[in-house]
Amino acid sequence: MIIAFLGPPGAGKGTQIQILTEKLGGYRIDVGAKLRQIKHEKTPLAHLVRSLIDKGLSVPGDVLIQVVGPDIIKNKDKLIIIDDFLRQPEQVTAWFKFADKHNFKLDAVVLLDVVGQICWQRLLDRQRTQKRVDDKYDVFLTRYEKIYKTYIDEVLSMLSQRQVQILVVAGDRSIDEVTKNILAKLKPLLNNR
Repeated sequence: MIIAFLGPPGAGKGTQIQILTEKLGGYRIDVGAKLRQIKHEKTPLAHLVRSLIDKGLSVPGDVLIQVVGPDIIKNKDKLIIIDDFLRQPEQVTAWFKFADKHNFKLDAVVLLDVVGQICWQRLLDRQRTQKRVDDKYDVFLTRYEKIYKTYIDEVLSMLSQRQVQILVVAGDRSIDEVTKNILAKLKPLLNNR
């Protein structure tokens, strides 16, 4: 079973995925963390990734598949929870090309619905503790306005057309409440695996 999380930067995707991975015994693929790790290498791929991430821009889908594809194949018999993926239509197309080739199914997408002001406050808090380069305001605005807000409706439409269940959860609640709501929405899927 494969579940992906969507939501604006600062929605709490990483926090919820960490909790759910521990509770459900799943395998987490944190695409953003993998990209931040790769960007420190001295390769052409790292140079490309670094230039995009530092500006808050999305990494092309084919590059993302190069990064996460081997992990998905290796862990195909586990519950896989993917973070920081499928932000743009081109990435969704790359995913389905990969999934069709390897006979994978994206069972559900959890969309954490949170307004921008709350997201920015959360990123400010995270920046103080984690010192992430991509938590700067101009980078946040690019990721929120030019990527998330611009593409989310088209991405959700593409996923719906392929019968991916879209589970919308209010992400502006307490961490425990959001987790409880996600688990309740995932329960029918988890019972059938």
